[in-house]
Amino acid sequence: MSRIKIVDYAKNALLDELYAKAIYSRLAECYRGKDISREFEELAKIERRHANFWMGVLKKRGHDVSSIRVNKFKIMLWISLFRVLGVGLTFKILESDERDAIKMYSEILENEELSNKERSELKRILEDELIGVYGNPLYVALSGLIVGIGGVLSMAIGVLISVRGTETSEVKRTN
Repeated sequence: MSRIKIVDYAKNALLDELYAKAIYSRLAECYRGKDISREFEELAKIERRHANFWMGVLKKRGHDVSSIRVNKFKIMLWISLFRVLGVGLTFKILESDERDAIKMYSEILENEELSNKERSELKRILEDELIGVYGNPLYVALSGLIVGIGGVLSMAIGVLISVRGTETSEVKRTN
């Protein structure tokens, strides 16, 4: 990944994080007084931290970030979408953007141009994005373990039934 490409990625990432922060902040205002408002506020804080990281990456490489701004009309469209489709469905749409960010951040993470400090922070951001899309890693691991145990039990029961069926047919043949 060349220097130009990392700067382009960083500009795109910054804009994505700024949009996410603006959307979550606006939703927190819309749902003020409800439990979900606190969730939106927390998401906005996380996205602000991510945006600050990308601003730092760009500034370190000599780029002015003052021209990178969100389109307020686009924010209003997202808020309208939340109101029409509801929180659950709209979050599913936003998750596709988060998956794209995960892919892009993974590619950037391999770039040798990043300092150790930048790489460490990007890993933290990537972890935030993964948790946002796929949930808490502990819950994902527990779900995998439960599915695995269920598969083992299913196979064991299948073997037991097969063995008992074979034993029954052998007993009938000998009589």
